[in-house]
This record gives sequence, C-alpha cells and structure tokens, in this order.
Amino acid sequence: MTTTRDASHTESAAEVGNGWVDWLARRRLALPALLFLDAHAPLRFVAGQTLVVAAPVAGLLGLDAVQKWADVLSDDQSFADLRRAVTAADQQQPS
Repeated sequence: MTTTRDASHTESAAEVGNGWVDWLARRRLALPALLFLDAHAPLRFVAGQTLVVAAPVAGLLGLDAVQKWADVLSDDQSFADLRRAVTAADQQQPS
C-alpha cells in the first residue's frame, strides 16, 4: 500500500528525473550521465542523506529541488527509475 508521503516522493522523483533526463537527451549527454550514475552508485545513499541535511537551508535559499534530489538518491526504487529513464534516453539518441 502506498502512503501519501510515498506517493509524493514518487511524484517528486519522477518530476526531477524527467526534467533532468530531458535536459541530458537534448544535449546528447545521456551516456556520460549513465556512466556517472553507475560509477558513483556506492556513494548514492550518502549523497542523498547529505542532501536531506542540507535541504532546509537550501529551501530558505530558494533551491527547492535539493529535497527532490535527496528523495531520488536516498530511495532505491527512485534511483532505479532514474537510471532506467537515462538508459532509455540514451537508446533513443541517434548514432
């Protein structure tokens, strides 16, 4: 069963992920981003928790996306969804 908090995290993860994936696809940077995500996967959770700590201060400065990125990096499923989206964007790019 999905709670309201889980649903809002999933929506925010999809929102931040889709915007970022579209930006990468337009600039043909999906493959380098995929390599970066895979290379730094062991540090993903630590980075997400660091962003959780920084999110309140970032929110005061108007950087609301920090909490969304913290949610993506801290949650295994959200990160896997982001990785799948980047992979799909890379496969759609013409050679």
